Amino acid sequence: MAAESNEGAVGSRVLVVRARRDADEFLALLQGAGLRVQYLPIMTVDALDESPHIKRAVIDFDLYDCAVFISVHAARLALGWLDQYWPMLPSGMAYFAVGDQTAEVLRASGCQVATPSTEFTSEGLLALPELQHLEDRRALIFCGVGGRQTLADELARRGARVDRCPLYRRNIDAAKVSLARRQLSSTDCLVVHSGELLQSLAVPPPSIAASVPIVVPSQRLGEMADALGYCHVEIAESASPKAMCETTCAVLERTNGI
Repeated sequence: MAAESNEGAVGSRVLVVRARRDADEFLALLQGAGLRVQYLPIMTVDALDESPHIKRAVIDFDLYDCAVFISVHAARLALGWLDQYWPMLPSGMAYFAVGDQTAEVLRASGCQVATPSTEFTSEGLLALPELQHLEDRRALIFCGVGGRQTLADELARRGARVDRCPLYRRNIDAAKVSLARRQLSSTDCLVVHSGELLQSLAVPPPSIAASVPIVVPSQRLGEMADALGYCHVEIAESASPKAMCETTCAVLERTNGI
């Protein structure tokens, strides 16, 4: 584990810009590895008020064959809504989560959840054997407003009747984006967890692009970072806190000549 062999990383400054979350394991791992965390959430996640669309999806939950949860926020908010209308969750439902942290939220409520073993992305989820043949099945995706359509489109192509149920909206704080861009000149490594965050930071100044390494959780984001001009792009094995921390420490060790 990186925290056990991070002599070259200790004391390095790491800028993290993802939205705030309760008991953030990734930040705790960075701090435990002796890194100086510059945490500046440039995005907020705001729950949507009740709407006819949300209410209908929740009331009709038992009509679906599988439920997919895109994020920790989606899982927590969905369970809150389901608890209002379903004292006991309907039997026979297949639950899917994009990542381990999302799955753990569901498992804590007694759900048996399938999730990718390594690639915690829509593509990783779509590789699961259980989601290959979906003729005459109904799928409900709990997600945020907007975002990628890859998962819904591919599930529909495989035969499923797919409904999306947005439960939250992601909002970018322009003032914090400006502050984060200024902080790039005093950081040793930038960590970005999503394409929306990466795009919000926009094209970095040439001096930053050439000197500040960036850690991302997937090949797709790595290609986006390359396109924006970052010269030192590192792709973690997955988006899990452990994988992201290990990659960050490894990058900093190499940067410091260890």
